[in-house]
Amino acid sequence: MRVPRLVLSAFAAVPLVMGAVAPATAAPIPAATITYDGSATGNYNSANDQGAQIWNGALRNVKFQKSSSPMLRMRTVQSHPSGSHYSGDMRGNGNIVYDINQIDVQLKMNPVRVTAHEMGHALGLYDRYNTPCRNLMSGGAPSDVEPSKCTSSQPSAQEAAEVDKIWASYLAPGRQLTQTEVQAAMADIAQKQAAKGTPCDTGGKYL
Repeated sequence: MRVPRLVLSAFAAVPLVMGAVAPATAAPIPAATITYDGSATGNYNSANDQGAQIWNGALRNVKFQKSSSPMLRMRTVQSHPSGSHYSGDMRGNGNIVYDINQIDVQLKMNPVRVTAHEMGHALGLYDRYNTPCRNLMSGGAPSDVEPSKCTSSQPSAQEAAEVDKIWASYLAPGRQLTQTEVQAAMADIAQKQAAKGTPCDTGGKYL
């Protein structure tokens, strides 16, 4: 079953500094914090917390933290034309809407996968169209064909590395990248060039 289109805002790419490579043992920069509030999501509140814990365990440069004055707000609706979706600047600010009918009735999704996936958009990740559903950000087939079989709520190592790379540039613009970050950036660029596409496609589908 095809899923309603995801709402994503335009996102300006942040240039990488590809100069001299700093040693991998360089002093770490402080992690950024994305505050969130899932108190308006009822039974999904615990899934929000689990999604946050999953990302916090995978990342170095950014963390989620609950707050009554959040950057990221979550809410549930019985049904929404766009289905479950994130809208915002993809830098931690915005809103996540969970479509109860889509998640629990139509597609019978794993709620924690849904929350972690939408939080991935807030962290700066786009849907990965027609990729294996072991990838948290997978989109298109098979995720929207047999979503009940796509239950993984864990980001892949590549997804986590991409988020850390994005937030490293936000935290310290112009800093020298580690060898690992350079390799990850070059691999990502090569993949996008091979696909002959751009990372910003606002016409995607959830999962």
